[in-house]
Amino acid sequence: MIKFFEKYPEVSAIMSEKKDGSMRLFYNGVFDENNAKNRGRYFGEIGIKYEDVITAYLINGTNIEIIENNKEKVIPKTDALVTRKKGIYLSATAADCIPVLFYETKFKIIGIAHSGWRGTVSEIAKKTIGKIIELGGKTENIVVAMGPGINRCHFEINDDILDDFANYQEFVEKREGKYFADLKGIIKKQLLEAGIKEENVENNNDCTFCNEDKYYSYRREKVKNSGLMITLIGLTE
Repeated sequence: MIKFFEKYPEVSAIMSEKKDGSMRLFYNGVFDENNAKNRGRYFGEIGIKYEDVITAYLINGTNIEIIENNKEKVIPKTDALVTRKKGIYLSATAADCIPVLFYETKFKIIGIAHSGWRGTVSEIAKKTIGKIIELGGKTENIVVAMGPGINRCHFEINDDILDDFANYQEFVEKREGKYFADLKGIIKKQLLEAGIKEENVENNNDCTFCNEDKYYSYRREKVKNSGLMITLIGLTE
């Protein structure tokens, strides 16, 4: 498993790997019982109760929800979650998109965002920081971790979405007539613009496309219902 924020023992921040099985809970709105069992087994292995995990039902948008309790397990049409409640684990799945985790160290606020290319160019990371500040956090206290995702080496973008990257041309590279974008570079730029200190940005630079044995990759597998990893963050009791 991949760990984040290891210098902060009061936070549990973890990402699953391919060997743990797919964590995709829904496909086309249909609940996947086998993957739910994978989740239950995996959560048990890492010491988390299934009922304490809140899952964002992703739509590649920028909706962010504040979580006050664990009554609702799946939050629809949402790509980021934040909370200051202990014992709740926020989660998001991905298989190339970037999981971005947030921890406000003074006022003990956590967050997670699923940042695909649409969320990235729409500044979901910045907006998640804004939601943490809405809960009373301060930018100078926020540390951020970017988990494994598809890197510039393999993230090809089509001509028809080049305009969406117009503000980030330095992160788009042309190779052999094709365009490739650096999502993590864009996210980091946004974090710094939002006031996050560079030394407070943690980056696991693994490429999900390159590491076939370790990670699922939607782009590599080219299957709509490809397996997904899950990333979780929680404030321990």
